[in-house]
Amino acid sequence: MPDTPVDKGRGGPYDGGMEARVSRLEDEMRVIRDVVIRIEAMLAAVLPTLATKAELADLRAELRAELAEKPSKTYLWGILGVLVTAILGAFGAGLAAVAILH
Repeated sequence: MPDTPVDKGRGGPYDGGMEARVSRLEDEMRVIRDVVIRIEAMLAAVLPTLATKAELADLRAELRAELAEKPSKTYLWGILGVLVTAILGAFGAGLAAVAILH
């Protein structure tokens, strides 16, 4: 809609359609105000539950400390290799014992 000045400077009445435009504008502003109020309420409810930067840093340090105590993948693969070797050796010894007994 084109921008029409309220008073055209001719001494006559201003544009009669201006009342409807201002009324529509006021209605839209009420809707915007209601949306802003809902957003503020949502933020007031959610923001206190979010972690702060300091809390995230503490959690990160705690997680790193706990992970440092866990065995590495290389260590676990080494243990698995030893166990497989022991199982295969025991199986081979069992087969040898069965062969001797028969």
